[in-house]
Amino acid sequence: MTQEFKVTDRDIVTTRVFRHPVTKVWKAWTSPDLIPQWFGPDGFTTTFHQFEFSPGGKWIFTMHGPDGKDYPNEAVFDEIIENHLIRYRHISKPEFDVEIRFEEAREGTKLTFVQRFASKEIRDMIAVYAEPANEQIMTKLDGVASAVL
Repeated sequence: MTQEFKVTDRDIVTTRVFRHPVTKVWKAWTSPDLIPQWFGPDGFTTTFHQFEFSPGGKWIFTMHGPDGKDYPNEAVFDEIIENHLIRYRHISKPEFDVEIRFEEAREGTKLTFVQRFASKEIRDMIAVYAEPANEQIMTKLDGVASAVL
């Protein structure tokens, strides 16, 4: 399993290769009963309020921090191509676009997670904690994907 983290002008890009087939990683990323098991950095839990996994569908959830603080989030799915691509807009502050690509790789699945911000300044605010948070999230996703039947 390899992981790469890159910051460009307005993007934060995390790429990871999982030793699981695309179908397992896709299911772990898209199943509302599995996502709360891995979504969020270490110490966080997630409560889903709405998850309409289709173009135009809403994803409303609250992340609960280890400090007891709640972080409400809302997103809208723009494009979904099964086992290949998810695009959504995070419409809570800070607003940003997300693109997740799933590609078959010799080792299993290459997942590319792109967070795109309106400005470098907003990207900089998030980049401070994104690398360790994304590493933790991907590690937990790997564990969940390994258990998918």
